Amino acid sequence: LQGLSGAAFDREFAKDMIKHHQMQIRMSERAVKEAKHDEVRDFAQNRVPAQKKDIADLEKLSGAASK
Repeated sequence: LQGLSGAAFDREFAKDMIKHHQMQIRMSERAVKEAKHDEVRDFAQNRVPAQKKDIADLEKLSGAASK
């Protein structure tokens, strides 16, 4: 993001955040399968839909920034 501004910054920010959220989904899905404590498993399970919604929102932002 360094050196970017305006629409280019917006696009790259959205793309980077999508990658970040995708990693969180993978981590959460693994925690759902492997966590020892119910609290950790429940937290991870609740994160997946929220992260997927954020990705959809970021994809819209990324598309808007491309215009």
